[in-house]
Amino acid sequence: MEPASGLLARAVGVPLVSVACAVPMDPEPGIPLPFLGWPHDPTAQGLRRNAGGERVADLLMTPQSRTIRRCARAWGLGDLRRLQDCLSPGLTLSQMAPGFDYARPVNGAHIAQLGPFRRGHATQDFPADIRPDPARPFVYASLGTLQGHRAGLLARIARACRQAGVQVLVSHAGSLTEAQAQAIPADWVRGFVPQQAVLERADLCVTHAGLNTALECLAAGVPMLALPLTHDQPGVAARIAHCGAGLRLHPWQRGTASIAHAVRDVLDDPRYRRTAQGFAAQADGWGGAAAAVDRIEAAIKIPGRATA
Repeated sequence: MEPASGLLARAVGVPLVSVACAVPMDPEPGIPLPFLGWPHDPTAQGLRRNAGGERVADLLMTPQSRTIRRCARAWGLGDLRRLQDCLSPGLTLSQMAPGFDYARPVNGAHIAQLGPFRRGHATQDFPADIRPDPARPFVYASLGTLQGHRAGLLARIARACRQAGVQVLVSHAGSLTEAQAQAIPADWVRGFVPQQAVLERADLCVTHAGLNTALECLAAGVPMLALPLTHDQPGVAARIAHCGAGLRLHPWQRGTASIAHAVRDVLDDPRYRRTAQGFAAQADGWGGAAAAVDRIEAAIKIPGRATA
């Protein structure tokens, strides 16, 4: 996904495969840029809105665009200006789970949705000192590794879960002091937990909508309440809502009462869990890193190698 890779590959004439570890940047009519939480809208109005967002992004990325254009002209590659212009036109390997991203009927034939590029997790044990009451919903709340310092938001989520009558485990990724952690009114507060094991027990995940966590929830069949904060999280949250695996709350909807209401909405409506469980039923078929290797070898036609 680095423009330099695309420029150099074109300049020296070697095959190029792009890897989208997060939401793919490949352009598609109606799909907003990944860091925008707008819905998929291929109507004229949606296209105008997306074009406006792209103009703002282009303005912010002017220094990079000038460098791309200068190199492309110097190397006789044509008028390339943006990161999207430098991606592979033949194959993009995406960690998105099949069916999670928006449909890409115009430009998406070269995007392979393979699920997470990693080996299967080793079996994890659920923390012995956390004993959820099986008679009450169990909620797992995490804002990821980089946003775990948001003590105020984590405390609000914990209070909302109590208002909703559910028990909640909060993980802050080691980003809070002991005093900050103790001030969060959750049933359990931990720096780190074995997330896979926790999700296997959870009825709901309140998440920042990082793609890794979202994919782990889908693989575990756990519906989500998404509170996106930065980077491509708004785009991931929009897809959570679009596919029906959960709800997302905008920044102005994050009062305690609003979060509590959304928690109950997701828990009380079985459609969200059914959708998440539908993804989980297909997770063993996600190709992951092994399928990515097969696609790469097929694209560059290595003699005698698999071409799946």
